[in-house]
Amino acid sequence: MHITGITKVLANINLKMMAITGDMERIALNGGRLIERRAKENISGKNSHHRHIVTGNLRNSIDTKVRKKTQTVVQIEVGTNVTYAIFVEARDKTGGFLRPALFESKKQALDYIQRTVAGEILL
Repeated sequence: MHITGITKVLANINLKMMAITGDMERIALNGGRLIERRAKENISGKNSHHRHIVTGNLRNSIDTKVRKKTQTVVQIEVGTNVTYAIFVEARDKTGGFLRPALFESKKQALDYIQRTVAGEILL
């Protein structure tokens, strides 16, 4: 059996995979921002009657950033650098604002990442 043009097909697949690898940081960050948005909603009291805002400093400090990036792995982190955030998270009997955001939005973020990567492959 001989397939004509297989070298060109393999080269195109390789180029596509390289492009997707380059886009993974952006895709992962966008997935993480879904969790970030939910954490900000939680701290604002939009998803429950627990409102944690006094100055808005904690809510405004929640962000998404790349924690680790290699050629095959992108790890993102959703969090805050505000020192009192751990106390706000721990004192709330409903589980705080960040942990619920992860549990509530993890599937949505992973689905987004999977759909986006699949769409990139098909292009």
